[in-house]
Amino acid sequence: MNKHEYNINTIKTNKYVHITSVNYTIIIMYYYDERQFISFRAYERLAIDTLGGLQLNHCVNDDTTHVVSYEPRRTLNLLRGLIRGLWILDYKWILDSLKAGYWLNEEDYELRVFSRAIEICRTERQAFGSTYKCELFADLGTFYISSRCGPISKENLKELIELCGGKVVEHRKRARYILGDPHKTLEDKVYVTPFWVLDSITHMQVMRQQKYAYVTNNVVKPQPPDPQINPETLVSTPPVVSG
Repeated sequence: MNKHEYNINTIKTNKYVHITSVNYTIIIMYYYDERQFISFRAYERLAIDTLGGLQLNHCVNDDTTHVVSYEPRRTLNLLRGLIRGLWILDYKWILDSLKAGYWLNEEDYELRVFSRAIEICRTERQAFGSTYKCELFADLGTFYISSRCGPISKENLKELIELCGGKVVEHRKRARYILGDPHKTLEDKVYVTPFWVLDSITHMQVMRQQKYAYVTNNVVKPQPPDPQINPETLVSTPPVVSG
């Protein structure tokens, strides 16, 4: 039995068990086969019926409080949750809460292995409350997103940039940064791949542009890390996947 396997018959369902009064809007992301999917959906239904206060949704929005993931993969929903400073948790939180009979403390299940920024953004949101807003790109100037943009769609990339305080324009001549277009036609612009934005969000730190720049229609080879910069923040993470 691995760390995510439980016998559903052993989970507490006594109606007299203590239930914490909460109102969660939660996103759950899956990365496993159909049989596992059916099994974990059973746990979710049991969590809703037994512990209460849980509302499932498919897309992170301003009402979402928790993002729960089976594994620490970079997805649109995870990045949306990170930017908003939401709880981003391992799926084991649901399983262990069911065994305990109430929602457990989230801090023990936070997906810090994905990025240390998860805890930083969450604590800032807790400190500032409804006034919290990510301003990662607020002072960088304007962005133009090419229709050639990939692996993320132009619309989704625009959403992420704006959530981080950035401004996206429709005409490249008005932009400082050109995203997703390897053909340099304007010398005064910075041409970078979309991974510059995605990696910057993942680490909540504006990454050095040289690693993501286009040169003669190709991406330049990564430069050696600056010894004054934590090398962990320069590691490119896997492509964004839907969900």
